[in-house]
Amino acid sequence: MIRYIIIAAAIAVPLAPLAVYSIKYDAKSLRGDIARLEQDIQQEKNNIDILKAEWAFLTQPKRLEKLAGKMLNLAPIQPETARFHIRDLPFRTIKESSK
Repeated sequence: MIRYIIIAAAIAVPLAPLAVYSIKYDAKSLRGDIARLEQDIQQEKNNIDILKAEWAFLTQPKRLEKLAGKMLNLAPIQPETARFHIRDLPFRTIKESSK
């Protein structure tokens, strides 16, 4: 019985450093992957900040008003150009509730 234990130990002792080295190498590789992913995440956050700044610039009311006037030939509505009157609006009917 003790002979089997000695044989198993004689085989396991030289193989243990190989297993530790393999685990260490895998962990180092994963650490590199994590560093690359964190760098990619930071780059994407920077891209999002840039896009938010562009969106804020593109949606400025003054800029949109200028573009609308140039491209759509729009003008503010004047009271005399309105084609409806308050009298033209339909009345809301109140439904009687059954008691």
